[in-house]
Amino acid sequence: NYMIVSSSGEVGIGTTTPSEKLEVAGKAIIRRTGTATAHSDTDLLVTDATAGSSTAAIQILGGATGHSNLQFSDTDSYNQGGILYSHSTDTMTIKAGASTAITITGSNQNVGIGTTAPTTPLYVNAGSNNQKIATFTGNNTTRGLEITTYQESNHDAGVILDAVDPSHGTLKFQTSTSDAMIITKNQNVGIGTTTPSEKLEISSGGKIK
Repeated sequence: NYMIVSSSGEVGIGTTTPSEKLEVAGKAIIRRTGTATAHSDTDLLVTDATAGSSTAAIQILGGATGHSNLQFSDTDSYNQGGILYSHSTDTMTIKAGASTAITITGSNQNVGIGTTAPTTPLYVNAGSNNQKIATFTGNNTTRGLEITTYQESNHDAGVILDAVDPSHGTLKFQTSTSDAMIITKNQNVGIGTTTPSEKLEISSGGKIK
């Protein structure tokens, strides 16, 4: 039998004993147009078409004060991981290890890692294990970090850590788009100068009190 309808209205495809209103035994493809082939590891394939401009979508509709959830389960846990959306607060939560890992608030779109109530655009709580908050890696010419007060090239203040290749590796503190203080790769410190030749160099006119 390819399909069976039980006496109580359950529909089975690939099975003669469906336990739900619809039960499919085997791979399933939901296809709008065209043809599609599921990957060998795929159990459910949703496709609009195979055209390069096609868009496939899965809609999870929840109530205005309810939730829309995508749960990742295993044989021991129903909600070991998942993507959960609260419609009442417009908050998205990403779970891992049965715990909330990332929270994105809807009111201001703050992102929280290790916290469910981020109060800044990015809030990272490393916990009490004295672990690193963040690590930035790349090749020798692109690794670096820039923190500025504005998302503009003419930012008012910021901190820039250059790529750590042989010709870079500097730490800059900037105000009004100018380098206020710089620490070079050979650990020279410059105030008002970008090329300190000594362990501490202050530009002409500077005073130490």
